[in-house]
Amino acid sequence: MRSFSLSSASKLRLGVYGLASVALATSAPLQAANISIPFNPANFSTPLNINNALFPLVAGKTYVYRGVATDGCEEDRMAITKQTKRIAGVTARVVHDQVYVSATCNGRLVLAEDTFDWYAQDNSGNVWYLGEDSKECDVAGNCVQSAGSWQAGVHGARAGLIMLANPHQGDHYQQEYSAGVAEDEASVQSVDIVVRLTRPDAIPPRVFQHCIKSREDTPLEPGAVGYKYYCPNVGDVMEDEKDIHSELVAIH
Repeated sequence: MRSFSLSSASKLRLGVYGLASVALATSAPLQAANISIPFNPANFSTPLNINNALFPLVAGKTYVYRGVATDGCEEDRMAITKQTKRIAGVTARVVHDQVYVSATCNGRLVLAEDTFDWYAQDNSGNVWYLGEDSKECDVAGNCVQSAGSWQAGVHGARAGLIMLANPHQGDHYQQEYSAGVAEDEASVQSVDIVVRLTRPDAIPPRVFQHCIKSREDTPLEPGAVGYKYYCPNVGDVMEDEKDIHSELVAIH
C-alpha cells in the first residue's frame, strides 16, 4: 500500500518540477462524519471485482510513480497481480508494490522496499485493506521484514477502509489497524476537484476532473500529515507531504 508513513522510502521530494496544481470546485462546508462499517465476510460476494471508480484494481495492470528525494530519484511500481490470498474469511487481491531508488536520476535503480498488499471490495463498493507483508532492502539486495507488516485477523489486527463507495467531504475513517504497528486514518478534504500534474513525464492527459483529496495521518507519528488525490477510473494520481511529492507517470 502506498500508505502514509514518514519512514516510507516511497515519499518523494517536492520542488524540482514544481507543485502540481489543484483547482477546487464549489463544495459544501466541511462536516465531519466518522464512517465505521462492520467488517463481515458475508458482505463480500465478489471481493476480487475491485471496480470502485476512485480505487480500481485491474489484475495485470501496473502503476508507476516517480519523483525526486533528498538523496536522489525514486520510482514506485505497483503491480496488480492475478494472485489472491485468503484473509479473515475473505479472498483478497494481491498487489505487489516495489520502491526503487537511485543516487542520481540517470543512475541504476536499486530496490529499497518490497511489499505485498491485500485488498478486497465489499458488496456496497467499499474497498478494504487487509494488510501487508513489507520488506526493506539495502543496496546489496538484502531484504528484511519491516515493523509495519500486519494481517487482518492476526494478533488483533483489523481490516480498514481504503476507499469508500461514495465518499463525501468530511468523511473520516480508519484505513488500517494493528495496535502500535499500523494505525493510518483518512479524511476526505475535498470532492469534485480538478487535479493537474506538472511532471513532464506525468501520465496523459495530466488534467483530471471530479477528483477527491484525502488527508492521511496516524497517531503513531503525531503531527505528520500526508495528502492523496484520487481521480475517476484511474485511482491515486498524486501524493503530497510537507515538501514531499510524487506523481503517476504510467499505467501499463
